[in-house]
Amino acid sequence: MSTRPPGSASLPEALFSPGIKEFWDAAKEKFDLVLIDSAPASASPDGVSLSRYVDGVVLVVEADKTRKPVAENLKNRILKNGGNLLGMVFNNRRFHIPESVYKKL
Repeated sequence: MSTRPPGSASLPEALFSPGIKEFWDAAKEKFDLVLIDSAPASASPDGVSLSRYVDGVVLVVEADKTRKPVAENLKNRILKNGGNLLGMVFNNRRFHIPESVYKKL
């Protein structure tokens, strides 16, 4: 049984509805910066699909876990979808040698 009000769309349906371009245009006019935190591409294709509607994408990958071919594949999917890849961030980085050694480098 759904807990959504009758007639309301689920988030994915709402994000890709016919009037979504007008929504994004209005948000861009009203705010200096609109930031969207989407689900991981491995769990949902919504983030890649959204990439065509935004000015830029920052790809967040988990350090020491996400393999290079996986990150490259995701990058290519974003670009193929019409997204503008601004850069990449490594999340959950672990220091395998003492941090003091890194500071001396």
